[in-house]
Amino acid sequence: STRSSSAAMSQTREFPPLYQSTGDASSDRLAFFHLLERLKTQKRTGWVDHDIPNPESISDHMYRMAMLAMCTSDQTLDVAKCVMLCLVHDLAEAHVGDIAPREGFTSEEKRRLEAEAMDNIVHEMLHDSPAALKIRALWEEYEERQTPEAKFVKDLDRFEMACQGSCFFPVVDVRVSDAYASFLQPQNTSGR
Repeated sequence: STRSSSAAMSQTREFPPLYQSTGDASSDRLAFFHLLERLKTQKRTGWVDHDIPNPESISDHMYRMAMLAMCTSDQTLDVAKCVMLCLVHDLAEAHVGDIAPREGFTSEEKRRLEAEAMDNIVHEMLHDSPAALKIRALWEEYEERQTPEAKFVKDLDRFEMACQGSCFFPVVDVRVSDAYASFLQPQNTSGR
């Protein structure tokens, strides 16, 4: 299985088992709501790795991105779609966590693990409901980075990290700036 082979490549990461549907849509949807709690409690790995006090959670990051998207003045963008992209772009991390480069996963492995988590959410927890299919389509749009909205949200992802980093720099060792600078290197946002 992809999950076990990928987990074997990382010496530091164990993934929780994927959710198994109970067959009851209401119970499974409630399980999804509980899964969202992980996004509130899991701290962003890069900040934890650099011993940042009180690091932001994954949901903190997604929320600020959504608010930043709402504040755009770019009238060519579908702002509502941008907000939704912000809210789903790291949803798979509720299952797999915030995978850091130091863990040794290739971008293809990380993508596979996240796609497996999204499949689990869509099929096992949300039973392919219209909302589930919308969430999956938005996540795929973000991952593919082909639309102006997806490209903008990827830029917001990096910008939000820069905003958060600027909050930490006055109170932490300068060594954090190394990770900060490498994260902000120019990226090809025209595709994967």
